[in-house]
Amino acid sequence: MLMQFGYTFPLTMVAMGLGLLIIYLCCSGCTGSKSKKLSEPEDTEEPYTPSRERTWTTEEERPDPRPRAAEPSRPPSVAATTTAPTIGDFRAERMDPVLFEKLLDDMTSSAFTFEVEGWTTMELKERIDQVLRDSGFTVVRSIVEDSTAERVEVKIGGWTRQVSTDKGLGVRITLKGVPNRDRAFCHMTVSAEDRSLVLPTINKLRKKIVS
Repeated sequence: MLMQFGYTFPLTMVAMGLGLLIIYLCCSGCTGSKSKKLSEPEDTEEPYTPSRERTWTTEEERPDPRPRAAEPSRPPSVAATTTAPTIGDFRAERMDPVLFEKLLDDMTSSAFTFEVEGWTTMELKERIDQVLRDSGFTVVRSIVEDSTAERVEVKIGGWTRQVSTDKGLGVRITLKGVPNRDRAFCHMTVSAEDRSLVLPTINKLRKKIVS
């Protein structure tokens, strides 16, 4: 009786152990499949978005491109279109009275005032114009600034270049007098790129005007 019980007890324990092992293996399989399904991302479908581009079969069906608005035109820069000539490349035929004054104001200058008798103011104007031409100057201006019954005022300007040095030389003369009177005052200003040309030019022109 004891021996039969002793053989039966181990068999029962073995059967119970096998049952527990089978149950464990089944549970592990179920848990693994669930975790795998949870870890793998699900395939999602993106919503369909129609494309705005269209494929045209022929050139005739293709619409014309939308015209672009024209950009407003800008006036050209003054600096880009005009370049004021410098003293070094300036010529008398290109001068105007305003630029003539500007050029001479930037040079070395000296002035001298003297009186001339025997000539009316208008006669002296014609004489000075001729003296300047004979001395190699180009007369840039020779105008009557003011003329009344009591006074006459004339302004004359000349420009030249020394042949030997190619230095610019300008002269400005203002005449003041009374109409029909043989007497006038002459205010002469000489300006030059070379300082050494100023005083000799004043003396030379003064002697020719009063002689």
